[in-house]
Amino acid sequence: MKNTFFRIWLFVSCLCLVESCSTSKNASIGSAARKVFSDFGYVGEFSGETFAPPPHDGRSRSLPVFLKPDTLYVFHNPRKVDEQEFATGILPARLCAAGFTVLKAPATLQDFVFVDPGGAVWKIRFRFGSQHGALYNVLDKKRYHEPSTTASTDTDDYILKIDK
Repeated sequence: MKNTFFRIWLFVSCLCLVESCSTSKNASIGSAARKVFSDFGYVGEFSGETFAPPPHDGRSRSLPVFLKPDTLYVFHNPRKVDEQEFATGILPARLCAAGFTVLKAPATLQDFVFVDPGGAVWKIRFRFGSQHGALYNVLDKKRYHEPSTTASTDTDDYILKIDK
């Protein structure tokens, strides 16, 4: 009887340890993402089944503590930036400072895709511990196709996605 109880206790303890490690890993990614996007507005999360998120408002929310794989975490930058400098230098440096390993990032203009009308589109691949993911931008079509629309909520999306 004692042997059976011990086995059950050991099994439950192991399950709790595995869950705890998994949860803390996802929390760590969330904490690191907070550092990278400290001056951005987090505007929501969407299903990762598509490349771009559906239409959404620009209202800032709190970034969840636990980030889920295959989910688009969408951020808005309140300031206008030079996309080339932002994607080749600033964001890779922020990722590294927060504990991410940058696997691939644009280095020159040839690494960007230019959309007309619109601007530069780019993608950064990263690793955080055993997790892989991407950080990329999606241009706000309304801002480019409706020039009279200049509301402050019209901004490009910066997407953080963790792979499954």
